[in-house]
Amino acid sequence: MHDEHRKFSFDNLRTLMVLFIVLLHAVCAYAASIPWWHAQDAKGMLYDIALISIDNFALPVLFSSPAFSRPRPLADTEPLDSSRAS
Repeated sequence: MHDEHRKFSFDNLRTLMVLFIVLLHAVCAYAASIPWWHAQDAKGMLYDIALISIDNFALPVLFSSPAFSRPRPLADTEPLDSSRAS
């Protein structure tokens, strides 16, 4: 079923945010601010900045974007015809 009211640009935005989350998990191995991460290859301030930036931007956008791309509310649809109920 094709919904003409759906905003597909929000689907593209969610896809980009998921890719940022994958990048976030790759950066975790190099961030000094996560001592409990199972692999600590190198430490660098740039990785900490990337971690904080992605974490504070991508996650809220990822979790709030479905609210903007949801289907049309039921209040906008036509009511059911009760006379045709069987």
